[in-house]
Amino acid sequence: SYDSNENCVVIQPNSRWGDVPCWLEQASLCEAECAVRRWFVDGDGDGLGDPEQQVWACSPDEGWVANNADCDDTDATLPDLFYVDRDGDGFGVTGDAVVACAGPSRRAGDCDDENEQIHPGAEEIGGDGVDQDCDGEDPGGDPTSATSDGHPPPPKPRYGFGLGCSSAPVASWGLLWIGLCARRRRSA
Repeated sequence: SYDSNENCVVIQPNSRWGDVPCWLEQASLCEAECAVRRWFVDGDGDGLGDPEQQVWACSPDEGWVANNADCDDTDATLPDLFYVDRDGDGFGVTGDAVVACAGPSRRAGDCDDENEQIHPGAEEIGGDGVDQDCDGEDPGGDPTSATSDGHPPPPKPRYGFGLGCSSAPVASWGLLWIGLCARRRRSA
């Protein structure tokens, strides 16, 4: 706000005073040797201003800031950093953050945001080649040992001819058929 109305003139909204355009919110314009700009009240002291409470002045009084980025000027913790949580496990990917007043998760560290069973704090199944708890490692162990519910994990599918180069599962009868066809060709 202005300290006094000295050197101020009343202006008509949407008009000009000299070379200065006037806005609807302005009722007066003061002569000054500075650029008049908009300031926003920072009621919670977080450095972000309330877009609903503004004033035009050369310099702000205590408690006013130049931005209007606060979504709740009574809570200094908002806006906050939130993480997109695609799999709904309560954790988001560290590099996938947004500043907002509300969001899916305030916790980061998910290393696989497409799988709700993989997140920080998840039970690790040692030796299965998967980092379930997102600590950056898969400790050795017997992946066939019992899980937390007392049941062994399901068997892993077997692929191809045991050479590790096929991506399609092959049933045992398929191997028999291939063997019979190969034998028939040799005898023919």
